[in-house]
Parts: sequence; structure tokens; C-alpha cells
Amino acid sequence: MNTDLALTLDDLSDPRIAEFLEQHLADMRSVSPPESVHALDLDRLRQPGIWFWSAWSGGPKNTLAGTGALKQIDATHRSEEHTSELQSRQYLVCRLLLE
Repeated sequence: MNTDLALTLDDLSDPRIAEFLEQHLADMRSVSPPESVHALDLDRLRQPGIWFWSAWSGGPKNTLAGTGALKQIDATHRSEEHTSELQSRQYLVCRLLLE
């Protein structure tokens, strides 16, 4: 598997990220009951205490392959969320974001 991914601690300003996350939320809502959709929208991802990363294939800012976010819950606990454009890359993107 090609691991040519560039990871970026992201400020969520690239419009491709907004489009990617909107599609992810739409997909989640189409296959999951409302109480099972836990993805955050852009406004919630921009809140203090949330770190957001993007993973790009083909070099920095080329093709968005996935995203990940960490939220500080308290001094010892964090919550993580991730999305991936290609299911075959989902594990790799998540693993790289968490390393």
C-alpha cells in the first residue's frame, strides 16, 4: 500500500475540506439513524480544545485522503474522529494521524 501521505495540522480554511466534511456528514445521515451521527461540522471543529489534521496524497495539499480530529475532554481523556475518502486507506490514515 502506498503511504505517500502528507499530514497537516489544519486550520480548516481550505474549501476542499469543507466540501469533504459536508459529503461525509451527508453520507452519515443517509445510512445512520440521527442519534448515531456523531461527526462534527466545521463550526464545531473550530472550537477551542479541538485539533484537526488533514491527510493529503500526492504531496501537500494535492488530494485530500482523510481527516482526523482530537478533542480534549479532560486532563486525561481525549476523543478522536476520522474520515477517509477511500475505505482502503481509512486504517492507514487513522493510524498515521494517531501516531
